Amino acid sequence: MIWSLVGLGLLSRGFLLLHQIGQYAVLALALVLGTLKAVFVLQRSAGKNMERISRFQGRTCFGAVFSIKAWLLVLLMILLGRWLRSSGCPPVYVGLLYAAVGWALLFSSRVIWREWWRRRK
Repeated sequence: MIWSLVGLGLLSRGFLLLHQIGQYAVLALALVLGTLKAVFVLQRSAGKNMERISRFQGRTCFGAVFSIKAWLLVLLMILLGRWLRSSGCPPVYVGLLYAAVGWALLFSSRVIWREWWRRRK
């Protein structure tokens, strides 16, 4: 759910930035780049997360969903996103990055949702 929500938030923010400046071709590029990132990078991470979660016994801390290394990467990405917004970088690049990363997270989260649905039955 985390990947889906964060992905939707970033994709929405990127879409709004690109929509405001009329850069629909850049939005299409972001979707292509995000799909490539999802397929070649994040799907593997999603699989590892599912394996990690499946090894949990009983109740566990919410933070255990990701490894410490993954949480550090999340923190780094948050800090880089804040820096990017305040850096004066042109909105087209910020929108491209947000939309691409958001779509990659949202698209690759289907791996986790599919597994959740399979185990639920």
